[in-house]
Amino acid sequence: MNQQQYESVICRFIHGVPGALYDIGVGPKTEWRTLSRKYSAMHVFGCEPHPVQHEKLLDADFPGPLARVAIGENEGAATLHVPTHDLKCCSLLPVPYANATCQVEVWTLDRFDVNMGEQERILLWLDIEGSELSALRSGRRLLASGRVRWINLEERRGGHCPATDWCDPKALDAFLTKQGYVRVADYNRHSTHQDAIYVHKDE
Repeated sequence: MNQQQYESVICRFIHGVPGALYDIGVGPKTEWRTLSRKYSAMHVFGCEPHPVQHEKLLDADFPGPLARVAIGENEGAATLHVPTHDLKCCSLLPVPYANATCQVEVWTLDRFDVNMGEQERILLWLDIEGSELSALRSGRRLLASGRVRWINLEERRGGHCPATDWCDPKALDAFLTKQGYVRVADYNRHSTHQDAIYVHKDE
């Protein structure tokens, strides 16, 4: 499949139209564009902490508010580790393939939700290089509300974790199961990582 086909896989598990896409760590990929074309009535909200990539997204006409922040449990200033050759692999964790750093602001997912107007029927998309569980834990109020109906996130395979504190797929699954989400699929499998889809149990 090409990139747009991968970005559309989650649509197989969506009935009706999402009210909003929360694209956390937008990066250089195009799920926001692919899903906007599929669901023209869906509102799009995003965050991208890296200043260069943030500017590129604005130039590409990102179709909604785009906060220049990272998402995690510890609000305030943080170091973003950046491979200068590949902006899609920026991480709050000290990954070995990063050869530069910059300071960024961190919000919790709950704060992001409030700033974006507490949307309904949310599709949450997370690809943030190992901080997925931290981001989800920072949104306990949002997840408890039931307004997030679908989650697409990246997870590691076979214990391949580039940095200490990189979230474990079993821990992700245990947390989301407790919050009322069901893992329905994985796809886009690589030797070290893949995407996983969770759907709210009431959906």
